[in-house]
Amino acid sequence: DGSLVVGANAQSNNDAAGDIALHGLDAMGDVQWSKYYGTDNKSEQLKKIIRTQDDHLVFVGSTDNSNKALIAKADLNGDTLWYHEIDAGPLDDILNSVIEEDGGESLVAVGQTVPTPANLDVLMVKVRAADGLVLWQRRLGDEETLDVGADLAQTLDGGFALAGFSARFDAV
Repeated sequence: DGSLVVGANAQSNNDAAGDIALHGLDAMGDVQWSKYYGTDNKSEQLKKIIRTQDDHLVFVGSTDNSNKALIAKADLNGDTLWYHEIDAGPLDDILNSVIEEDGGESLVAVGQTVPTPANLDVLMVKVRAADGLVLWQRRLGDEETLDVGADLAQTLDGGFALAGFSARFDAV
């Protein structure tokens, strides 16, 4: 029908913490609804939003000032169906991208986790699409490199191709 949903990272003038904003627009670009996701004094960040096969919205990013990864599902009016924070490590966790898998039965997301102040690892999470139940969680990388997952696609053999970056810093 020409309508669309726009996601944004929003920050009010009175609060240093940011929230996630979803806005539903009609075909003329007029705002039909707006929903905000966030908590007081803790910043949330949106990284990606997709429309699912069952006509819902799934978005990923971070919450709790990037200390926890975020994956959430909403209907096409922005009303929350489920909202999950994932605490994968002692420091920052962020999900950067998400795809559907198994004909829409599950969602797989990729991002980063910070297990130590000097290390970044790729974070992968698979959740059940119906309720967000975590089916598995993986950390990929090693202590000598900074590894971040930026995007992913499912491969023909049922695995995943990851896009991102890896950097090694040697002491001089």
